[in-house]
Formats: sequence, structure tokens, C-alpha cells
Amino acid sequence: MKLNQIAEQAPILLEYKRDITLEKMGQKLAAKAAEDHSEVEGIKKNSKNFLEKVLEHIEGMDPTRNNQYTEWLVRQYIRGGFLLEDARDVRAILEKFEKVKKKLTNKDINQYTYGSLVEEMAKHKLDDEEFDTSEDKDVPGLKVLYNGPEGRLTQATTKAASCAIGKGTQWCTRHADAHYYESYAKQGPLYQWVDKDGSKFQFHFESEQFMDIHDRPIPKDKLAEMFKSHPVIKRLFHKYKEQLLKTGGGVVKYAAKFGHEDLKPEHEDLVANSDDPRHPYEYARLKGKRFEKGEDLLMKGDINTSMEYFKTHLPKGEPLPAKFLKAVSESPKNSLAYAKKLKERWEPGEKAIATDAESSINYARDILHGRFRPGEAAIATSPKYAAEYARDILHGRWEAAEDTIESDKQASYRYVYYLEQLAAEKKVDLLDLPDAFSAKDDDDNEKKAKK
Repeated sequence: MKLNQIAEQAPILLEYKRDITLEKMGQKLAAKAAEDHSEVEGIKKNSKNFLEKVLEHIEGMDPTRNNQYTEWLVRQYIRGGFLLEDARDVRAILEKFEKVKKKLTNKDINQYTYGSLVEEMAKHKLDDEEFDTSEDKDVPGLKVLYNGPEGRLTQATTKAASCAIGKGTQWCTRHADAHYYESYAKQGPLYQWVDKDGSKFQFHFESEQFMDIHDRPIPKDKLAEMFKSHPVIKRLFHKYKEQLLKTGGGVVKYAAKFGHEDLKPEHEDLVANSDDPRHPYEYARLKGKRFEKGEDLLMKGDINTSMEYFKTHLPKGEPLPAKFLKAVSESPKNSLAYAKKLKERWEPGEKAIATDAESSINYARDILHGRFRPGEAAIATSPKYAAEYARDILHGRWEAAEDTIESDKQASYRYVYYLEQLAAEKKVDLLDLPDAFSAKDDDDNEKKAKK
């Protein structure tokens, strides 16, 4: 291939494809965006186009014509490198990267995390760039809580104070022409710490953000050290600690941010009696070992989470606990999910499955590949699933469920459409189609189900 042909194809090779990005990373992107507290104009979490709007917002952070950095941006966002509200600063970092890239030893964006890119860019000054080194003392609205040999602790009580204390940082709250300060301040106070070595940090307890000068989360070990032993900051964190340790979810957050070593049995009791079955799983993951006290709660939640928990924490070869299988067998959806994992019939869960129309039809369709007689009463109460059961399982008319099917226009249309096709295939009148429930069909389907 000639060089000019390669050059002509290069833009195509580098071209960003939104649909491919959504296919590859859409699920993780949606999950991350759902927990992002950022208030961004045009993005509403409950809207139908939420994911597309999030991706569009991230695309706007990419300064290149062909969006060659967008996939990298999506990956960094999913990993927690920045928030949606940081768009302006993220774009500025990438614009700077584009300008200084030729001078860098490492020119490949994929070799950087967002944090390491910010650090690298801090080493390079552009001709038109000025670093603000002005003092922010005696700023109206900047409440000084401590000023001594360890450093200085302040609380920005006005937007002007937030802008002043934010000079030289990447904090979004430093922007005078944006609403970020107001967004945080209405939730709770913003505290800033300027250490004796000149390093800056900002704390916002309500959103649980503890950021360094580059607007990156303070590393867990550094944060734990501040929290437990810093003579000034530990006093600031004391009320936050008390608040966290009142609930199971708070205990899990505490362990994630500061470690679990100093937690007491009564704190673990809160996790075990939490209102969220995911909390025991998260706590065990943070501790790195089985958390038996919380297993009863864990097993009330998603079966996949429980399976992952036992796979991780049980000795190799040890069977799943009987209490886990019993808990699974009492839930229609979990019994179905477990049968799908086994890829075969699971009789202990069939009683529960039979109480739920959706679980019953999926069990018949995906596991038995034939009738599931115990669940037919539940299926017959749902127009949608009754019509699907007639089509996919009975392969014919289901007279006993027709009153139910008739109550829903969409289900009725699909049911009649299927039967019209079936009648044409059998060359009979629609009304002459027999009921699928004949004795012979019963016997045949039952044999098939048992296989």
C-alpha cells in the first residue's frame, strides 16, 4: 500500500464510533453515571436518553476533530478518574496534551490514566499560561478554622472565597462562571486544607469527596493517615466518622475509605442487619475474607452477588451452604437464575417459580423446553405471558387463558396474529384450531420436560 493511501485511510482508522462505544462500554458507563452526583444541564438520570446524553457530554471533553480520545475518556470516567461536572478541566488538560505532545517521551494517550496525565501536564508550562501563586489570605467569606504550624484549615462560605482558595488547583468549585460551588454548598460545607508543605486538599463530607490539588481522590492510605493521626484534620473528620458508623451502609463506606481494622463487632452487626443485601458482599470484599454474620442478609439479594461471594470466600471444592440453596429455593427469580447457572432442571425451586408468571414461562422456555404445568396457573393471569406461552410452549391455542389475553390489546394482537399463521399453515379456519391441551399433548410434553 502506498503512503498516500495510508494517509488517506488514517482518519478512517482513527474515526470514533459512538455505537461501538455504547456496545462495548454502555452498561458500565450507565452504572457509573447513575452514581455520579454531578448536576449537568440537559442530563436527567430518569430520562430515556440518559446514556446518550452522558456520552455526548463526554464527547464534548474531547478537543480532537475525530474524537480520537473519547474511548479513553469513557474508560477513565468509568474508573473514577473524573466526574461529569469536571468537563471544562478535562478538556483543558487534553488541549494542553495536544499542544505539548511532541515534546513528550510518551505520546500515547492510552499509556496514561487521567490522574497521571494531569500530573504530567503540571510539569509543562505553555507560553500563554500563567500559574497563580497569589495569597488567598484575608479573603471575605473564607472562614479560617485553624492557622498554625501544621498548616491552615478553612471553610469557603461564599463563591468568591471558593474561587480564591481554589487558585492553582483543578477543583471545579474554583470557577466563578459556573454553579458548582452552589451545588456543593447547599448540601454541606466545603473545607480546604493547605498543608505546611504547600499541598492543598478539599473535603466535602456530604458527597464524600476528598480531593487533592489535581481534583483526584486522596489515596486511601493517605486519607486514612489524615483521618486517624493528623492533629488537625482528624478532629474535622470526627463528626463524619460518628455519622458513618450509625448505619450498615455507612460502615461499609468507612471501611472503603479508611480501612476496617479499627471497626468493632457492633459495627459489623450494623452491616449484617442493613437494609441492603449488597452491604455484606462489599464488606467481605473490603476485608478480604468471609463475613458469615452477614450471609443471611446477603442471600436475600441478587443470586449472582451471592454466588460470586461464595465462589470467592469458600475453600475450593466446598459445596454451597445448604442455607444458601434453601434461600434460593424460596425466591422465584433466584430459583430460575440458579437453574440457568446449572443449565438444567432444578426441582427444589419449582414451587417458588410456579408462583410467578414471568419466572414460570422463562423456566419452561429456557430450562424445560416444554410445558411447566405447576406454573401455568400463574402464567394464565398475565395477558403477555399467556400469549407467549401459547406460541412458544404449547404451539397452539390456549382456550383457558383467552379471557385473560383478551384484556390486553397488544397481547390479543400477538396471539391472534400467531394463530392466523398457524391456521394458514394447517389449512384450517382460525376458529377450527383445537385447544393445545389434549391428553396426548399433555403426555408428550410431560415426557419432554422430564428429559
